[in-house]
Amino acid sequence: MERKLTTILAADVVGYSSLMENDEAGTFDRLRAHRKELFEPEIVKHHGRIFKLMGDGLLAEFGSVVDAVECAVALQRGLAERNANVPDDQRIEVRIGINLGEVIVEGEDRLGEGVNIAARLEQLAEPGGICVSGKVTKEVEKKLSFGFEPMGEQKVKNITEPITVFKVRLDGMPHRPAAMRRESRKWTWTTSALVNDGRLLGLLGVVVLGTVAAGIYLSASPKDFPPVSPDLMAFPLPPKISVAVLPFNVDSADTTEALIGRGVSSGVRQRLSKRGDLFIISEHSSFQLDGKIGAGEAARRLGVRYVLSGRFERQDGHVFIDARLIDAIAGRETWHQHFNLESEKLAQASDEVTKNILAALNLNSSGSNDWPSSPSESAEVWLLHLRAEEKWLQTARDENAEARRVWQQAYSRDPNFLLALLMIGWTEWADARFAWREDWFGALDRAERDAQTAMASQSLESCARDLLGSIYLQKMDHARALEFARQAVAADPNEADAWGRLAVIEVFAGNPRPAIQAAQTAIRLNPYYPAWYLMPIAEAYRLDGNNARAIEAALQEIRRSDNFYARLRLAIYFTQAGDRDRALEQVSLARKAWPTLTISDWGWLSRFKDPRQTEGDRKILSQLGIPEFVSFDCLTHNQCP
Repeated sequence: MERKLTTILAADVVGYSSLMENDEAGTFDRLRAHRKELFEPEIVKHHGRIFKLMGDGLLAEFGSVVDAVECAVALQRGLAERNANVPDDQRIEVRIGINLGEVIVEGEDRLGEGVNIAARLEQLAEPGGICVSGKVTKEVEKKLSFGFEPMGEQKVKNITEPITVFKVRLDGMPHRPAAMRRESRKWTWTTSALVNDGRLLGLLGVVVLGTVAAGIYLSASPKDFPPVSPDLMAFPLPPKISVAVLPFNVDSADTTEALIGRGVSSGVRQRLSKRGDLFIISEHSSFQLDGKIGAGEAARRLGVRYVLSGRFERQDGHVFIDARLIDAIAGRETWHQHFNLESEKLAQASDEVTKNILAALNLNSSGSNDWPSSPSESAEVWLLHLRAEEKWLQTARDENAEARRVWQQAYSRDPNFLLALLMIGWTEWADARFAWREDWFGALDRAERDAQTAMASQSLESCARDLLGSIYLQKMDHARALEFARQAVAADPNEADAWGRLAVIEVFAGNPRPAIQAAQTAIRLNPYYPAWYLMPIAEAYRLDGNNARAIEAALQEIRRSDNFYARLRLAIYFTQAGDRDRALEQVSLARKAWPTLTISDWGWLSRFKDPRQTEGDRKILSQLGIPEFVSFDCLTHNQCP
């Protein structure tokens, strides 16, 4: 096998698929003209040789490193000149990567790592830009008139060792940044910057962005922020790449616009959440920090390294999104990308943003479980989903019924929109859980049917299994409830509420230690967690014989949300700890909130537990003065003892 040291130039057309879809014949003709009139003559002029042509790119070999870099600069400047008077949606731009390395010679072809690195460098370059390896700069830095901007060591796909990367400075080059374009049909992306972290597999360079047609201003260079010391984080940093997704800002007083902006960012978080190689904070926590503090402080409070934020705007039939990733430890913006799509593609916005984020992190996004498929092709149906979700999250009887009505409307308009059907199932479950309808067992059956149907969509599997776990808990089938709940968190390891529900099922099934572990996982994913996360922790400690920790957790739960059910449990804990006076105090406070409270009511609230747990609780409540039933006078005249 013959090997040789040579210089490889890799070039690739930016947005090739979009160009071909918009104008296949025209794009083909323009590419052929560029190749014949610019690329081939310049490569020959600089003593190079094209050894491989692809539909959207080429590979060339040069005997001189200086010739290769000078050729790349000539190509980019030549393209900029040829594009000067060409309409935006017809311009052809390329990225170029250059590497000096050893290759395998196979006839006229060149193979091996030397070629692969050149291709990876090309992927790191911005549109109209050039990236080179450190070996290249050592050879040419004192021989050429233009400079090189260091991008640090980059860990790239299928290359074991990090590559030292430089960007060629093309100062004075008449090049219009891609961020200023407005493609008529497809998404555009302008860039990317490097995350200089061995754990965060990054591609990225720095793109100078301009003012987009929608009027959104993007800074001309990466922004720096005060770095956050890992020692000052509110929680230890996870071993995985950790990200909090903040709601996208909307410069509009229109509540619909704000709802859509939050819906897009929520969709991005949900899609990233599916990744087992990422640690993604719950939106319940990250959305509470909306606009109140800087990205660095948000990262510190949530215990993550990276914060994804952005801006959302609709104008003139287009949707514009700017997304940026902040590295709180490094104290700088490391990635920034602009998106532009037609308004009817609004439902696919989260998909597109997520795909590009994963690409920027050099993470594979081809698997079907990486993110849900677009919820509906219809922007109108997707907006119905967002409105229903807003109602459902209020956890109230009337709002739950209204959410179901809107989801039913969405599902009737798009029968393929299985997410709406699944959420209808969640509303049925809520009716049963909180006894909002008399036919609660029928509601559970309907919820189970909807969940089973929704599981036909692989992207909804985790949410459907989560619902089935909650359904079987109410049906007192602890074994099946545990099976589905554990499958749910395995399929979506960053869904905090699913971990919380697993904790509830574990403790009601009589498994205290797994319950504590699941609840602690939920709390770490959702630092501003709801009070109900503490219920399984308190019950688990009590079941495990640690009354002191049970009392501590129940008191914390009451401080977060004062409710009679928590006070009755606390009364039981105090009784078991031998403190009857404090137990009676809690019973008194609970009965102020619910004067007609009976042991039968307690039994209804605790009906999901293993019966062996509730038998002793009933005796304790009876000893503390809770009646088995209430008298007629108590019900009609509020004359309860």
